[in-house]
Amino acid sequence: MQIAFERSGGFAGIKLNSQIDLDKLSQNEADTLRTCLDESGFFVLPSELKNKESQADRFCYKLTIKQGLKEHTIMATETCLPETLKPIIDFMQKKAKL
Repeated sequence: MQIAFERSGGFAGIKLNSQIDLDKLSQNEADTLRTCLDESGFFVLPSELKNKESQADRFCYKLTIKQGLKEHTIMATETCLPETLKPIIDFMQKKAKL
């Protein structure tokens, strides 16, 4: 399983990117991410989770997950990000800062 992450927007507008292959993570990290993904229902979430009105200086997230032949991308603003995706977003942001 591969995960690609991008964060854009915010006050400074600095982009943050990371990509990981779960096979290259520790067993504990991979298991934790798989559990988070299963609990989030990621593959059935809509591809866009955004407010109708524009919100200045908010982060926008793009998360793409490839699992075998399945691939799904979600774009969400920080105010519309489901709670179930926050652990995955937090993990990917930490990986991007290394």
